[in-house]
Amino acid sequence: MNCVGFHECNYILAFFKTDADFQWNALMSEKPNPEDDDPVDMAAIKDASERMGDYKLKSAHDYTVPDHLRMNTDKARSRLLVVKEKVSLLLCCC
Repeated sequence: MNCVGFHECNYILAFFKTDADFQWNALMSEKPNPEDDDPVDMAAIKDASERMGDYKLKSAHDYTVPDHLRMNTDKARSRLLVVKEKVSLLLCCC
């Protein structure tokens, strides 16, 4: 920057600082309030909660496996027998 004197340079720098402050204030006035909820986001959350259902987190400290999802030896044995039958059917038919 070529300035004639010290005062002219200070004047130009002050002008740029004022302009930058003005632009900063204009940007900050457009910034949404962090306390307000965005209506689009709230609609998306409502839609997702209606469509997704109720999923339990398996890592939660109060999570218990429902009875129909619990695995015991009887269920494991019956599944193993079903798989064994399917394999024998595949081997016989080939």
